[in-house]
Amino acid sequence: MNRYYDSIIEKYIKAMKMKKKDMHDELFTQAGLASVLLYLLDHDGSNQKTILENTRANTITINKIQHLLIKHKLITIKKGEYYNQVLYFITGKGRGIAGKILEIESLL
Repeated sequence: MNRYYDSIIEKYIKAMKMKKKDMHDELFTQAGLASVLLYLLDHDGSNQKTILENTRANTITINKIQHLLIKHKLITIKKGEYYNQVLYFITGKGRGIAGKILEIESLL
């Protein structure tokens, strides 16, 4: 019976490692993601147009980046005051990653 539970535990650990690897691959291979995250670090509550104007990403890229950041809970979205206005806010997890990016930039 222990072998059965051991195999289940091993499969779970393997799946979690793959999930973590997939997250790293998604986040750290997307061009422009760091610039959007760093922009939101200083300009929390910005809308998509403002983010687009202040980063080097194009419209298609910014949509993909925002989707990835929301999916991995690095940013959240909230409705603004105006009709159809969507505002983007960085989460604690997003602040932590942005802080690490800044640390790396300071070493370069």
